[in-house]
Amino acid sequence: MDNANTTARNNRSTSKPYKCLQINCRKAYAPTKETLNYILNENIDIAFVSEPWLMSQNHPANISPLTCLYHDTPNNRTTAAIYVNNNNINPILIQQLSSSKLCVVDVSLNGQLTRLVSVYRSPADLDIEKLIDELEQTFPSTSNHDIIIAGDFNAHHTEWSCPTNDRFGEYMYDFSIANNLNIHNEGTSPTFVNIYNNTSSIIDLTFSSTGTNIEQWKVKPDAIIGSDHSAIEFSINPSPTQSTDNNRRKSTYRYRTEDVNWETIAPAFRTEMDRKNISKHSIAAAKTPEEIDNLVTSITTIIIEVCDQSIKRRGRFIIKKCPWWDDELEQMKKSTIRSKHQYQNAKSNGQPNNILQQKLEVYIENKRNYAKKIRQKSTDNFTKYLQSCQGMTDIKKINKLIADTTTTKFPTTLMVNGRPTTDHNSNVNALMDRFFPAHPPQNLSNPNYLSLFGDDEVPFSNDEILQASKSMNHKKAPGADGLTADIIYHFITANIVTVKELFNKCLSMGHFPTQMENCIRPNNIGCIQGSVSGPILWNILMDTIFDIALPDGCKLVAFADDLLLLTSGKEMNQLAERTQTAIDLIIEWGNVKRLTFSAAKTYIMGFSQIARAIDVKINGESLTMKDNVKYLGIVIDQKLKFDIHAEYVMKKLANFYHMFSRLIRPNWGLNPEIAKMVYKTVAEPMALYGASIWHKIMETKKYAQRLLKIQRRILVNACRGNRTISYTSVFLVNNVIPVDIKIMERAAIEKAKSLTGIEPHLCFGNLEMPVPTIKLPHPGERVRTGYTQMLNHNQIDEKILGDGIYIFTDGSKLDNRTGAASVFTANGQVIEQHQWRLADGCSVFQAELIAIKESISRSMQMNYSSISIFSDSKSSLESIANRMNCHPIVFDINKQIDILRGKNITTTLHWIKAHNNYKWNEMADELAKGATTLNQTSAIYKNIPISSFKYLCRQESNQKWMMRTATSCTGRWTNRLLPNTDIIKEFDQKIKSTKQITQFLTGHGPTKHYLHRFKIANDDKCPCDGHSSQTMEHVIQYCDGWARERHLLMIKHNI
Repeated sequence: MDNANTTARNNRSTSKPYKCLQINCRKAYAPTKETLNYILNENIDIAFVSEPWLMSQNHPANISPLTCLYHDTPNNRTTAAIYVNNNNINPILIQQLSSSKLCVVDVSLNGQLTRLVSVYRSPADLDIEKLIDELEQTFPSTSNHDIIIAGDFNAHHTEWSCPTNDRFGEYMYDFSIANNLNIHNEGTSPTFVNIYNNTSSIIDLTFSSTGTNIEQWKVKPDAIIGSDHSAIEFSINPSPTQSTDNNRRKSTYRYRTEDVNWETIAPAFRTEMDRKNISKHSIAAAKTPEEIDNLVTSITTIIIEVCDQSIKRRGRFIIKKCPWWDDELEQMKKSTIRSKHQYQNAKSNGQPNNILQQKLEVYIENKRNYAKKIRQKSTDNFTKYLQSCQGMTDIKKINKLIADTTTTKFPTTLMVNGRPTTDHNSNVNALMDRFFPAHPPQNLSNPNYLSLFGDDEVPFSNDEILQASKSMNHKKAPGADGLTADIIYHFITANIVTVKELFNKCLSMGHFPTQMENCIRPNNIGCIQGSVSGPILWNILMDTIFDIALPDGCKLVAFADDLLLLTSGKEMNQLAERTQTAIDLIIEWGNVKRLTFSAAKTYIMGFSQIARAIDVKINGESLTMKDNVKYLGIVIDQKLKFDIHAEYVMKKLANFYHMFSRLIRPNWGLNPEIAKMVYKTVAEPMALYGASIWHKIMETKKYAQRLLKIQRRILVNACRGNRTISYTSVFLVNNVIPVDIKIMERAAIEKAKSLTGIEPHLCFGNLEMPVPTIKLPHPGERVRTGYTQMLNHNQIDEKILGDGIYIFTDGSKLDNRTGAASVFTANGQVIEQHQWRLADGCSVFQAELIAIKESISRSMQMNYSSISIFSDSKSSLESIANRMNCHPIVFDINKQIDILRGKNITTTLHWIKAHNNYKWNEMADELAKGATTLNQTSAIYKNIPISSFKYLCRQESNQKWMMRTATSCTGRWTNRLLPNTDIIKEFDQKIKSTKQITQFLTGHGPTKHYLHRFKIANDDKCPCDGHSSQTMEHVIQYCDGWARERHLLMIKHNI
């Protein structure tokens, strides 16, 4: 059921033509924005735009959902572009024929291939012969191609109703005759009007091949009034005999699943399965792959039928409009058009010059105000969006703005073996030949990889299937059936027994359903990616490279498809021989696996003078000896100083600063809270990446100061402060640790993680490390242990009166001392109590888990058929329920439960609310608190969590920061207000940062003391007494002019 509010955009038949627009925006902001809005409002399919307004990096302005195609020429301004507002015409930029003044695009109009050429020739460009040659090259080589050439040629000829000819017009006329082109300019309406000097001309021209059916060509002077050029509109009506298949929407999204009540749909899934007699038994009775395929087809049909009846369908086409274009702008546009017509009518009627001048001034003023209002509305809308950003979802969008990844990437022709492709088909063939060469199937050379877990694979379990289906991203584009991952998950949940039988039947038969083999994921643009199995299959293939018997002194390191070979030798000949032999073995391995190593993309770097002299070759081609190599984001230099990497990091942060500055202005832009969040989530990770490798360079003052300089500039923007704020003040105001200290902190954490040890001055134990994933049970053997919630005392009392043992556990942390305890009950009576001490630095979460683990260990020694554990730690119970959790204590607990399950002993987990006055839970709580007083030498667990270690490192960083602040000679006023990290943190949490707050905290604001420093005020004296310097301290504490406000404020806050 299509949504009634949606519009059938692009739902064309062969009888409906394609609407086209042609306009010169004269490099200006207002007419370009007006053009984009006009394209959306008037449903223009194709727009030929000359001289668009450019954003950063030579990109023409654009708005979603338009596709802007242009040739990116860094050294020349882009002056020709084509905008496409139709998803079905498959545009492709012919890159080898395009330039800064020519945009050549191929499209499919109802199946008819058509080449579009947008042109701009500057009046200063006198080399008309070169332009003609470039236009000649744009003509398609095939006869079934039409061509349309449109743009601003700045050429005059009587053929298109100009009063005279010029040299450029003669050339263009001869060009059109020689190539059998039609000229569509009709009538005498000028396409360019200079109202200031009262001149006009026809210089915007439209040409097409004879087979192109162009209709309703007309000049529309009132369409885009911000430009001196009049807009031109025309329609392309392709041959009605052409196929319309290309005009159908390609999207496979079919259902709106955002607000579905799945509890009402699950019974429908089960009912339909029962009605069609598809059950565990019918699947078990299947004997052949064909029967399995028929069952899968029937199940797919059932899911689609239920979804069609129960879930709303997505609207097929939704028209998008410019978000900031409103009625006020529309009225101003009409008013400007009206004043323009009044001036033109007065001129035509021979009105006196003074009246003409008045009407001209009114028109110019209206036009100027209209352009200002367009910029204001656009800016206000962007500002409103930035200020509305709050959570991490918005942070990701802002990160895209900063990274400049919001520009739509459009398809272009490719270079293959030095020759360009010509169209979509040749592009597809080139990509298929490159990434999917037509090799015959080949078995893996190592048969051990065919079965990682032995010959008899473990059957699928309910939990394994549910976990796998739940992990799928439902936002990924579905296949042709329109079934997204959330639909499949809820169907599986409703029919888990039947689905498990189907999966295990396929496993035992070694058959993958044919219908699933033929499923496709739609890809209209970009690289084909997103495979679920791809990374695993690649790792299986890549792992075989480590079976190569490399020479002594050689070691391979691989990450994804990046390969690093390390070699060593005592002398040059030995080093060269080892390196060449190792590379030859790797090349030989690649040939067997049909992987090619390119000498152009392989580099070599020597760490000694002898190593830099060796010559190593791939397929007879010598490798380039480099001074530095970038590997996994770290620039490694020959001397391992990492100064080049520090330069690289500073360049990245400088680029971030420039993009960040575009989103923040003194009076608009991102609010300071979000700005600081963007800094901490985007800029800071840039600086800290790989800190444990290159942090030593921060001990060099030159590099530390340069990095701090960039950090300061970013933070000044974030808090809306003046540029004169000192280093000391900017860090205190933003509650941000200086980046050089932060790098050292991150390095200590990364070293501790990788080496599993802790700095000597941190005296308690080792770091808690996760269990390797390979040690987890097989997915089919991971039985999930869930938990129930006990909401009141009656539920608990009813539960503990049954047979079995009932254990209440708790953990506690007091004064950095951690303890755990449990209370064992049976038949409503306490039978045992236990207390355990954990090392200082261990967390409450660890204590809760240790209480559960030790309780299970103790209960395993008792003779009970069921064990029930009650805990008030929901996070602990959730962790235990997640069989993918690699926490070492959680791993041990699940291992214990699996052992008990093998002995037919039932283990159940229950959550009870903390401090709910239930006697056994309160007893466990008191025992856990008491356990914190036990001697640490009796601690049964000494591995501290990474969170505790991070806290210790942060405390050390704060101390270094405060010591640096205390010895600094700048920022003394800010340091008086924010003397330590506790006050800074509390102030940051309670006070919303604003420009005025920053001025108050730094003293860099509109006080005479500050203004006098920059010669803005004649003196620094406060008017209250004429001799006191008007500093921020004086205004706040002593100034008589603010005595009343100060008194009222002190009364209000009881000061």
